[in-house]
Amino acid sequence: MSVAKQSKGLDELLTTLEGYRQKDVSNTVTLPREFYTSEEFFELEREKIFDDAWLCVGHELEFANPGDFFGVNVAHEQMVIVRGQDGKIRALSSVCRHRYAQIIEHGERGNGNVIQCPYHRWTYDLDGKLNNALFLEKNKCFDKSNIALPEYRSEIWNGFIFVNLNDDAQPLAPQLEGVNEQMKVIAEQVGNGEFKPVEYYNETWNCNWKLFQENNMEGYHHMGVHIDSLNKPYPSRIISFEDSHYTGGEDSIWSGYNAPLDVNHELGKRSLERTPFKPGDMAQSAPYLNVLDVFPSTAFTISPSGVGWFTLLPTAVNETIYIAGSISRLDPSVTGDDIEGKYKGRPTARVLDEDGDILGGIQHSLTYGKKVEPVGCLSWQEQNLTTFYKQLARKLRA
Repeated sequence: MSVAKQSKGLDELLTTLEGYRQKDVSNTVTLPREFYTSEEFFELEREKIFDDAWLCVGHELEFANPGDFFGVNVAHEQMVIVRGQDGKIRALSSVCRHRYAQIIEHGERGNGNVIQCPYHRWTYDLDGKLNNALFLEKNKCFDKSNIALPEYRSEIWNGFIFVNLNDDAQPLAPQLEGVNEQMKVIAEQVGNGEFKPVEYYNETWNCNWKLFQENNMEGYHHMGVHIDSLNKPYPSRIISFEDSHYTGGEDSIWSGYNAPLDVNHELGKRSLERTPFKPGDMAQSAPYLNVLDVFPSTAFTISPSGVGWFTLLPTAVNETIYIAGSISRLDPSVTGDDIEGKYKGRPTARVLDEDGDILGGIQHSLTYGKKVEPVGCLSWQEQNLTTFYKQLARKLRA
């Protein structure tokens, strides 16, 4: 019998997920395989979650000058994030109003005085209004003043740029009130002129988006996947029960965990030498890697040296685009951990690639394994996964 014929139906999956709302980490196992392989479940996620989700696509510092732009595809919607001549950052459609060509490719960054379609060279001002279209003088229906690139809903929260496909979405800031004071302090420090964008990431991985988001929500895997990278300065073994979980609750859209810096490890000592720490730096009482997750698929990492943003953009049940960026006061080419070759100056890419490599194998196991069952009891270091499952259940039953 094929895997497809063994799959649970959508109603059964939703009933199973609803049961997770009554559980905590002491009696929870991982989700059944169908949650990561069912096309029907994925389409429901796309409709109920990603058509009304606030997703981070960058930081203001990455758009410092008028004309700075970034192309990004969100749930198959082609967008360009651009700072206008008026200083405003907008999320515009990247589909030409002439014959539907994509103007800016996903992942493309640059700067320009106008936005120009590569197909027939229609050009738009940085606020989306049509600037020029050649050889339309004989067309009586052409009215330049009525043509513009549509704008998507966007919001800047403590310097981070979020977009939402739903024009009537609830504002983001009130939903993150519980972490606003912390992030406000970070925004003030990042805006002091010392911090700069230092690293971008844009990769496609053959795995379900939830596998990556679950991975982002716990430090338990540091000691395995990142044994020679992240685990050295931020090891799983010194994460305490109190460090491993904080949240606004089941009805909130945020949760997080803290991984203390191992100040006794050589890399931890080097980190403090490069970035001398005093209480209050980056809103921390001690040097940590603070990880803040925003449902459904955005995360932030805060450390004494800077802050990173990470967003998952699912394109299929078994495919996810991962975009990310880092804002730091340090030159990433001088990391202090002797990284050479492919990842020199790209420490974030190294860590994310390590995650992607193992998660692709997990997706393969879930899709094709004949004896794969959800018997993996969760560690207390994974308790944010229970929050995530409850958030999923609430959103999909709405």
